[in-house]
Formats: sequence, C-alpha cells, structure tokens
Amino acid sequence: MNKQRGFTLVEVMVALAVVALALPAMIGAMIATADGTAHMRDKAIAQWVAANQISELRLRAQLKGDMPRDGTRGEVDMAGRQWYWVLKSENTDVAGLVRWQIRVSDEPMRAVEAAAIADLNSFVAVLQ
Repeated sequence: MNKQRGFTLVEVMVALAVVALALPAMIGAMIATADGTAHMRDKAIAQWVAANQISELRLRAQLKGDMPRDGTRGEVDMAGRQWYWVLKSENTDVAGLVRWQIRVSDEPMRAVEAAAIADLNSFVAVLQ
C-alpha cells in the first residue's frame, strides 16, 4: 500500500487563514511600537532643548543679573531638527524669585503653545 505524505488542501487553507489574520495584527503592533519610540525620542530631545534654555537663563541671571522678557521665543537646531521654544515668567511671593516655564515644540512658532512636546518649570533668583 502506497501512502502519500503531505498536507491536504483544507489544512493548507486553514493555515493560510491563520496567517492572514495574525500578520496584520503583528504589523499593527510593530507600527504602534515604532510610533511610541519616535514619540519618546522627540520628547527626550525636547526636554534637552528646554533644559538647555533654562541653563542659559540661569547663567544670564547669574552673570548679567538680568532676565529675558516674558514671552521670549526662539528656535534651536538639535538632533538634526528645528525646535521652537517660548518662555513665560511668573512672579512668586518671594522677592527676587521668578518662576519660569519653557515650552518646546517641533511645530512652527505660532503652534508652540498648543502643540508643546515638553514643558519645564524652574525657579530662578535674580540678585537685586
């Protein structure tokens, strides 16, 4: 008796159906992971931009004794991309102590407040 080995047509069709259902789900998961990774990269770079601007602000206060105006805006190139930032100040109850907030975005200047990727707050003392 000669018995042939192999898969039947039904088994092959079931296997293809399983692959057809699983493959899009796996691709979707990989795309979501890549998007999440890109967002975290952007957030980290934006935090670096904000930290750099706060450091400059503190040095300026320490060396020159002055502060930029509220609403000062700028842009900087970091990691091969253009980043936009805006500074906001708020006086505190302590004389000479100012709360500064910097918001950073990769969107143009008009959208930096609505589309901020990073938001950093710092308190800076100005000697008077």
